[in-house]
Amino acid sequence: MNKIFDTFLLSFKSVFRNLKSSAIIFILPVVFMAIFGLAFGGETNIRFELGIYQPDQSEFKLQEIFQEASDTSENLEIKIKNYDDLKELKGDVEKNLISIGVSLPNSLSSGAEFELLLQQNDTSSQINSSVIVDIINQTIFQGQNINRTITNPDKESLSVFDLLAPGLIVYGLIMLIPSIAQSFSQISEKKYIFRYAFSKISAMEIILGNVLFYFCLGLIQAIILYNIALLFGYQASGSLALAVVPILLTLFFVIAVGLLIGGMFKKSESATNIGTIINIILGFFSGAFISGIGNILIL
Repeated sequence: MNKIFDTFLLSFKSVFRNLKSSAIIFILPVVFMAIFGLAFGGETNIRFELGIYQPDQSEFKLQEIFQEASDTSENLEIKIKNYDDLKELKGDVEKNLISIGVSLPNSLSSGAEFELLLQQNDTSSQINSSVIVDIINQTIFQGQNINRTITNPDKESLSVFDLLAPGLIVYGLIMLIPSIAQSFSQISEKKYIFRYAFSKISAMEIILGNVLFYFCLGLIQAIILYNIALLFGYQASGSLALAVVPILLTLFFVIAVGLLIGGMFKKSESATNIGTIINIILGFFSGAFISGIGNILIL
């Protein structure tokens, strides 16, 4: 029993003697709770943009019906836009300029039917369309079919991996943060600063040299991850040239964060721990694990 207790004391002391390194055990869950609480917590309000095409408004006006539903509900906010051209409405839905569209080309008495226009059949579109259908059924008629049209059918053929692969590439770049922080903090920890002093190199040249190295390293990593994704069946959609823009912006952000952390700590171990915490948090918002995360703007 004494040996067990001695082992317990040894583990206890080793944790609290190196509290800076062990603090990640206690800090990380608290940080996760706070970050995700701010990003995803709060009331479950539904907000979306609705486009309406209704040339014949002799029987009722859809704009007034949906506006009243939005005004009287505490958890529903609908931004409404009227269209005079059905093609323009479909185009805006396809380009994701509005969340969902409703079309009623003629009056209901003449046999016309409602048509919901969705960019893709994802979770958000299903929720929005359910709200639209409920409002129509409760205010205008009951039990009739409402047609649903997907304006961008190409996205229906995408697999889960196709949606997650871009986020995985971004996450691969984010994982550079601890390494950059550790490497930059070692300039102070291992007294490299004295070598730099004798070589008469300026601080700006040191920073630019590190930025250039990690920038090239990040580009190589992005190219490798992209080609590996292709080997596993990733279907790239859109312009590859435009995809370079978020990669470059992510790289600049990652390098800046890594250098900032590395410059704040004299011990590489502490810099690595802080970089790891930030790496894990940002990883959840990269789209690598959960596709379609958009609430990061709220945070």
